[in-house]
Amino acid sequence: NSVGVGMVFVVRVRDNTGISPKVRTVLARFRLQRQFYGVFLPYTQANRKLLQLVEPWVLYGTPTRGMIQDLLNRRAYGTIQPPQPENNDNNNNN
Repeated sequence: NSVGVGMVFVVRVRDNTGISPKVRTVLARFRLQRQFYGVFLPYTQANRKLLQLVEPWVLYGTPTRGMIQDLLNRRAYGTIQPPQPENNDNNNNN
């Protein structure tokens, strides 16, 4: 599954019912504390083993350009700070 890929997108699909402490720790490490949370993870050997451990609680796969664009359009948010006024007057000592 996803061999040769550098990044995977992981979504938690089950709640805490019947979850072991080890699985709970792995999900917290991946920042997947709640159902339907999603994160991008590097697909390293260590993460691959941990994903196999939590596989009944998550779905994961390779992100496509369209999927990333759709996620950003639907869910991403940011703030834009207003520009600071220029101070070209050296005589003003306020």
